[in-house]
Amino acid sequence: MAIGANGAVNNRAQDGILPYKLIHYRKEAAVPRAKGRVLLASSASALLSFVVLWITLRLDKVDLHFPLNYLADANIFLMRAKSIVEGNWIWWNPRLGMPFGADWRDFPMNITLDSALMWVLSHLTSNPALILNLDWIIGIAVTAALACYAMVRLDFSLTVAAASGAIFALLPYEYFRATHHLHCLYYAVPLVALAAIEVVRGKWATFGDVPAYAWIGCVVAGLTYAYTAFFAAFVLVAAGLLGLLSRRNHRAPVFAAALVATVGATAMLDLSPSLLFWERNGSNAGMAFKSPAETELYGLKIRYLVTPVPDHPIPLFRAAEARLRETKYPSFPNENEAGRLGTFGSIGFLYLVVFALGAVVSPWFRGAQMADLLGPCTGLTLICVLFATVGGFSDFFSAFVSPDIRCDTRIFPFIGFFSVIAAATLLRPLDQWLPPALRIAVLTAITVLAGYDQAVPSRAYDHSEAVYRRDDDFVRQIETVLPANSAVFQLPYTDFPNEIPRGKAFINDSLRPYLHSWKYRWSWPAVIGTTPGEWNRLAAALPVPDMLRSISQRGFSGLWLDQGGYDAGASPEHAIAQELGVAPRSSEDGRIAFFDLRAYAAALHVAEAGMPASERLARNPVQVLFERGFYYAERGGGHTWHWSLRHGRIALVNPLDVPRKVSLSMRVQTADGKPHNIRISYENGQDHAVTGTIYRRTFEIPPSEPFSLDLICNCPAVRPADGGRLLYFFVSDVELRD
Repeated sequence: MAIGANGAVNNRAQDGILPYKLIHYRKEAAVPRAKGRVLLASSASALLSFVVLWITLRLDKVDLHFPLNYLADANIFLMRAKSIVEGNWIWWNPRLGMPFGADWRDFPMNITLDSALMWVLSHLTSNPALILNLDWIIGIAVTAALACYAMVRLDFSLTVAAASGAIFALLPYEYFRATHHLHCLYYAVPLVALAAIEVVRGKWATFGDVPAYAWIGCVVAGLTYAYTAFFAAFVLVAAGLLGLLSRRNHRAPVFAAALVATVGATAMLDLSPSLLFWERNGSNAGMAFKSPAETELYGLKIRYLVTPVPDHPIPLFRAAEARLRETKYPSFPNENEAGRLGTFGSIGFLYLVVFALGAVVSPWFRGAQMADLLGPCTGLTLICVLFATVGGFSDFFSAFVSPDIRCDTRIFPFIGFFSVIAAATLLRPLDQWLPPALRIAVLTAITVLAGYDQAVPSRAYDHSEAVYRRDDDFVRQIETVLPANSAVFQLPYTDFPNEIPRGKAFINDSLRPYLHSWKYRWSWPAVIGTTPGEWNRLAAALPVPDMLRSISQRGFSGLWLDQGGYDAGASPEHAIAQELGVAPRSSEDGRIAFFDLRAYAAALHVAEAGMPASERLARNPVQVLFERGFYYAERGGGHTWHWSLRHGRIALVNPLDVPRKVSLSMRVQTADGKPHNIRISYENGQDHAVTGTIYRRTFEIPPSEPFSLDLICNCPAVRPADGGRLLYFFVSDVELRD
């Protein structure tokens, strides 16, 4: 039951239907707090999170001028920091993706707010590792401050809010993700989750009642990673439905829709360079590497939610985690093992489970003191788990809407926040039991203990200083060999971002030389399906003599060979050294071989200058690149073909320094086998052809620069029986003649 504004008993609350007058009364009854005290508590929470992080990672013994993580995806964020130091923004880097430069619009991992912080930090230091480390640490502190603010808005005391905010900011998830996945910082979550709770509780009657924090939280979510924006919108939609169903509040879906629209509009504006680029140039088929089935691989696992962290300081917890790990469940652990709540969060999560079950069978739970807060947290947590867990409703989203959202464990920060709120309600009696000074001491101790319980130092810090120094020393050494701004070709070629490394290499190892280089330009990474990506793939696949001639003609003066990226005995080092007639410079561990190509290129230029024109043309054919829109090459029956989306691009690249005329012929056929009109656009011209016929045209190809043909067919798409790709048309039997 509930007491109405007039003091009468209102039994409708037992049915979960709270009248607006009662809600409005509670809002007025909230104890106001001075903004200065709230700011002080939030600052204390941020400071406390930093202190606990400092203690658990032993940052007093860590040199932050070296990266906390120097493997795998961490190198992407080091690249982002270094690119910003060099004066570039998030869409373009002219020192990568040689010979044409790296365009990131097909890979819009914006994290705009973090990039902006990197830009600010770049005015204080030019060290990318220090910038990335500070960005992560500051992000944690901001998360704690905003979580504290959100808990104060939920009527927790300043001391409980400050402690809970720090605990939330340092959930095991943050240690697992660390600078490996900087985009998983979750400082947007507290404000969005707070807004979702208030939507369910029916706190707002008009849009004028919607506090500024709700709009700000949605804008922040839209300017962070796409997953954060998506799950923010998901939680708000869930809140609108819960508000409607639990309280018959028809305003709840309206407020939720407005907040979701704010998230979406901000995210769209943030992504607008990519969206406009795709509208003009078509989709990149090479980026369609995600499968709906992968939601089963990267989904949330309830087992991990309540499992202690690896290497837990308490032997009993450590043994429990080891026992579960040794069970060898069928699917191998991946990023879903990061979704752990720690003891404090697990207590809150289990409390929500008990509350959910109790509310079904007993009206006592619905009338409990904190039911108005625990109810929304329980409902939202349940919906998040049902959606994101392995085999959950996210499978339907991936199959019928988009497989791009596949790592559903990344909804975890919302579950973590609701669980921390639930656990924090158990601390509220301390406000009455303990005097202020003792209460602060006890809550600080709880926070520190929770920090130790949740810390996973081995995941947040990989102790890679020696490897980083060795790479730095070798790159500094080779940067004395070539002139400034020289281009270096890197072997082996691997796709980006869907790299599949071989040998002893990790993903993104090919970024390591750039991270230490301030003079050279590098061929990797170039996004798959773009001109530099496909040109590098083609060049790297050539026999060694042709590969060396091709990259030398494109202006590469050096060759970086990572022998760790090859299977045993497969490295081309010997063949390259034999063709060049020189020995490489080798790194201390022998993994890297660096070749100076200048003498070879000069000799090649002299030799080709004396050749007859016909021989020179024959030795240097125009290169055909199947770029965005086209899938990989397929062969059979003496034919080679490439399937395409509705819009596909072919680039013709003239390796010579003079223009040349070539005759192009190719067969174009649709997936349904019927004749359709296809538009073929190129610089200063456009043709129309009928599929099922051979297209012929003579073009003048400029020197060095790619000449693009855009093929657009309005034919119907066909999806093969085995699923996967959408197929519109294919191009086969391409021939070029001078």
